[in-house]
Amino acid sequence: MNGVPDDECTALSGTPRCAECMAPLAHDQRYCVECGARRGGLPQAIAERIRTMLAHGDLEALGAGEEEPAGVACASAMSSRSMPSPRAAAVSIMGMLAFGVVVGSVASSNAE
Repeated sequence: MNGVPDDECTALSGTPRCAECMAPLAHDQRYCVECGARRGGLPQAIAERIRTMLAHGDLEALGAGEEEPAGVACASAMSSRSMPSPRAAAVSIMGMLAFGVVVGSVASSNAE
């Protein structure tokens, strides 16, 4: 950052501006669309977790001594799953399409 606080960037033009590239920002925008710079600092809890992770050098420090929030537990469970093989995906899609054809033909014969 160039060291210009958000208050000064806002006071100069009346609209919030990015401290890096001076692009206009919305009042609730956290990151600059132009350069990607973060507006303001990280929340205290997030900054502390990142410090802990960097100090330990691994991702296990993320939940050290605490119960993970529901969103974090769900995200970690989703990331441990792998994508289905292309063959399994193709079979699933063909099954859904066949089901749609059957439902469509039953519905159209009832409509007549």
